[in-house]
This record gives sequence, C-alpha cells and structure tokens, in this order.
Amino acid sequence: MPYIGQEAATTYSTRLAVQQFNGDGSTTAFTLNQSVSADQDILVSVDGVVQDTSAYTVSNGTTLTFSPAPSSGTANIFVNYLGLAVGTVTHPATQGLTATTGAFSGKITADAGIDIDNINIDGTTIGLSSGNLTLDVAGTIELNADSGSINLADATTTFAELVNSSSDFIIKSSQNDKDIIFKGVDGGGLITALTLDMSDAGTATFNHDVLLGDNSELKLGSDGDLKLFCDGSANYIRSQTSDMDLGIVVNDGGNIITALAFDSSAAGAATFNSSVTENSDERLKSNITTIPDALSKVTEMRGVHYTRKDTGLKRTGLIAQELQKIAPELVSTAEDEMSTLSVSYANVVGYLIEAVKELSEKVAALEAK
Repeated sequence: MPYIGQEAATTYSTRLAVQQFNGDGSTTAFTLNQSVSADQDILVSVDGVVQDTSAYTVSNGTTLTFSPAPSSGTANIFVNYLGLAVGTVTHPATQGLTATTGAFSGKITADAGIDIDNINIDGTTIGLSSGNLTLDVAGTIELNADSGSINLADATTTFAELVNSSSDFIIKSSQNDKDIIFKGVDGGGLITALTLDMSDAGTATFNHDVLLGDNSELKLGSDGDLKLFCDGSANYIRSQTSDMDLGIVVNDGGNIITALAFDSSAAGAATFNSSVTENSDERLKSNITTIPDALSKVTEMRGVHYTRKDTGLKRTGLIAQELQKIAPELVSTAEDEMSTLSVSYANVVGYLIEAVKELSEKVAALEAK
C-alpha cells in the first residue's frame, strides 16, 4: 500500500486472549481468568457452535454460567475475550514510537528507556530534563528502598540519606562537617529552629526555648548522672549517682573556680569558696527595733548535739521546735509533706550580739560597785 513518510512497522504481533474448559454435562459455572464487564465482552462456543448471549451470563466479572449445562467433552468449550490482547508487542529498534493522544493499558518493556514529554525513564533512573516533578495522589506516597537507603542528591553528589537500621529511623548528613538544619516559618518570617553542628560532634543550637513538661527530666552525663526537672510544684537539680558531688563552677576573672560544692557523701554538706553574705541594707528595711531581752531569750535557747536519722551523721545546733517558741522569726516551715522546720542560724547572731551587750552592761554595773 502506498504511504507518505517513514516506512510503517511490520513486526507488530498480537492475539486475542482465549480460554478453554472441559464440559461434563452437569457443570454450569466456570471461572474466567480475565475479568469482563458484560456478556458481550466474550465470544463463547460449545462443540464448535457459537453461543448466543442468551445461553450464558457473566456475573462478578469472572463467573461464566450456562443454562443448560454444556455437553461433555475435552476442551469443547471455547471463550474468546473480545478486545483483550495478550502476549508482547515488538517495536523495531531502529524506529521511534511516538504517541500524542490516546491511552495504553498493559505493560511496556523498553530496553533503551522511555521518554514521556520531558521525563525519561531508563532502567533504575527517572530523569527530568527541565521543570519540577509533582507526585499528586489520592492516597499515600510510599518510598520503599527494601533494606537500602533513600538518598537525597544534587547532581551526582549525595548530601543526605534516610536509613532504616533494624527499624531505627536514621537521618544522615552525608557530606563531611555539613550541618543538619531545621527551619520553619514563624509569623511570616523564616527562622532556623535547630542546628546540629556536624563539625562539633553534633552540638545542638536551638533558636529559642526547649520546653519539657512536668516530671520530664533533662539528663546530663552518659548515665544520666545529673537531672534537671520540675514536678509541677517545685524545681529540682538532682545528682543521680551515689555519692557524686554537685558543684557550681564559675569564671572569676579568667579563673575557673568552684563557687559552691555539695558533698553528696556527707548529706549534701555545702562548701562555699568564699564568704556568704545576705543583703542587709537599711534602705531595704522598715520597722527597725533593737531586740529586747536578748540575754533572757538566749538563755532559753538550748544548744544540742544530735545524730541525723536520715544520714547517721553527728551534728551540733538547735532544735527548731524549741527555738520557734522563743524566736519564731528564726524558724521557717517547708512546703513538704512533713512541713519540715529549718533554722536560720545566721540570724541568731542578732540575738547573740544584744545578749552580749546586756551581759556586758551587767558586768560593768557589778564592777562599778
């Protein structure tokens, strides 16, 4: 046949799908291996006689039912699927295959790759010559690397990997000393929320607060030796490891010093590197009066030796309940289950000073006689 243009391909081959059944004279229902939508989608013959569609029905797409049952025979029932093709279509390697309209249903095998618009699918690579690639689906987009990693690359350089390691999800920065940065839009402005510095062992820098809920702990040390937490009513700094001391270290003019140390092996005994002072400016005070009868009150105070029940350590001091009756302002009550009482030993000095002065006056009066 005459034609204009490139020579038409002559090596295409196709055949209609065919299925055979054996009749036994009683079976009326047979299962099709291709799903059809209507009785007219198949051509049925029994013993070489083409059957009218009134002789059979197709239900559920794959159940072929005869009325009455076909006669007995070997492969005497033929079903031809109309419009369904099986097999392969071979296109000449020297000729291009171009489709501008229409649809294809089935499988395409192309050893040299397939070009669709500006998308190239070749072996294990999907290439896009220009523009953006959009995946728009009604359901879930699943990336399945089958025990491998999902790599993010720019040209031929892989800069990040998503890895499944025994069901642990790993986000990996593939380039040496390149950071992992989390950014977001806050009130219309782009911010860096978190930076993981890969050149400094992954040091984390947060742009703002790190918020932990009540009873959530910030643990420091490989074994969680130090914990910071809040239980909703009080804040705590806890040295978790037995007898491990807690220190507050500061920089004093370029010198690193321990300003305060708590000895965990001695019931938390506190040692200050220098003096301990308390604000005592007159401008901060009102209702200033001299302590009256200080000597008699000091005389009522009882100094005692005792052993702490919780630590077994021997100590010297006062009994808070006794002192509370004499000078209640020297005793504080904790907000705990026991309403534990504590003594402000530093403030006892005021009573001692006035008591010494009263005693000194009495001595002077006696000496004057």
